[in-house]
Amino acid sequence: MFAAATLAILVTLALAIIRAILGPTVFDRAQAGNTTGTMAVLLLAVIGFLNGRPEFLDLAIVYGLLNLVGTIAVLKFFRYGDLGDPGEAEPPPAATREDPVERRRASQASPLLGRVSGKPGGGHPLTVVLDIASWISLAGGGFFCVVGGIGLLRMPDFYTRMHAASVTETLGAGLILLGLMLQAGFTLVAVKLAIIGMLILFTSPAATNALAKAGMARGIEPLLGPREGASSKR
Repeated sequence: MFAAATLAILVTLALAIIRAILGPTVFDRAQAGNTTGTMAVLLLAVIGFLNGRPEFLDLAIVYGLLNLVGTIAVLKFFRYGDLGDPGEAEPPPAATREDPVERRRASQASPLLGRVSGKPGGGHPLTVVLDIASWISLAGGGFFCVVGGIGLLRMPDFYTRMHAASVTETLGAGLILLGLMLQAGFTLVAVKLAIIGMLILFTSPAATNALAKAGMARGIEPLLGPREGASSKR
């Protein structure tokens, strides 16, 4: 199921990249970029589980923080028209020793590897229920990600495409993270997944709201259908 979720995320990522290439407006490309960032965070989390490498969750958190900084930059740019002075460059951080990282990896990898292989707890009923709920969440999240990606590509205008992207960034991302948390159990891995979920929850709606306001301010009108009761009269 981890492989299926990974495939669904990759398909959604490809659809978002196609939308970024097609445009046609800069706001469509910005929305596609936001979806691409969300899918990249999910991809790192799922690959970490798939390969038994929980440190990938740290990379996902860092990428989520970069998404947060990017969202703040987008909000500032669309409100003020510039990003301000770049400021002075800070010196690179000093290299850290590898031993603590290896110890942390060893302490975190063993419970995660056990959960992925399905071995812990044997046939305990609670473990079976959690596994079933996890697979359902992962399957549902992958489905909604693909549906949102298809909508992002096929919807007729910028505002309807935003609704499609919101399906990916709410139901899709939320269900996938929930499935991973059920697999992780009450561990530090689950806390990291919750942090990733909060980052996605805060950044994606804020960026989408800023893009919608900027699109309206720049004169992009929503595609409206005929009013109800306004059928042709003879």
